[in-house]
Amino acid sequence: QSSAFFRLRPLAFLRGAAGVKFSGYPEQSDQSLLVSLPAFMRLSDGQVASVADVPMSLYLLQIDEGSVTDAELDHLALRLRRIGARSGCVMEDVRRRNEAFKVALEAMDFFSGATTTVAMAISFFSLTSSMYANISEQSKEIGMLRALGVRGRWVLRVYTLEAFTLVMSATLLGLMMGTVVAFTVTAQRALFTQLPVPFVFPWSIFFWVVGASFVSAVAASFLP
Repeated sequence: QSSAFFRLRPLAFLRGAAGVKFSGYPEQSDQSLLVSLPAFMRLSDGQVASVADVPMSLYLLQIDEGSVTDAELDHLALRLRRIGARSGCVMEDVRRRNEAFKVALEAMDFFSGATTTVAMAISFFSLTSSMYANISEQSKEIGMLRALGVRGRWVLRVYTLEAFTLVMSATLLGLMMGTVVAFTVTAQRALFTQLPVPFVFPWSIFFWVVGASFVSAVAASFLP
């Protein structure tokens, strides 16, 4: 089998595309090359007479899901599956494959939320015990302040601010460290796999942690 070599000028280099193989750091010399159908006919050296004769092994069809309903997509998938059965092609609906990924993502979100809740509960009990010990050690100072006419609300406000400062500083420091580690791992995975792995910040967990930290600070000051 003879090989033919052509000298082409690329119009662009892609970082990735569906169904083809690209890499910004190629380890192998065989990568996909995208050409137009007329260019493919010209490069076939007369083996392909027309565009209709161009052999295709994969055809990707993307439809805007917001413009059609699920019933219409199911009807279209059924028609394409029947056409593929007559022509010997296989039709695959990506939505069915994404359902498994959605279930896995929901399970991971639930596990992350449960882990965060357990960590916040442990932090709350630790903060409460620390506030108990702190107030017990400073009971004489508190008594002197009360004897001088300081109101109980002012003393409670001081310890509430102290607990809030400790909890929020630890929360923000942990969020900063976790964000840096997560961004580093995401960038490393995108570099190794050559896939567009986006960095998604968990805003729901962020607001839950900040709210729970505020409640824990206030509760840990009221209980002692």
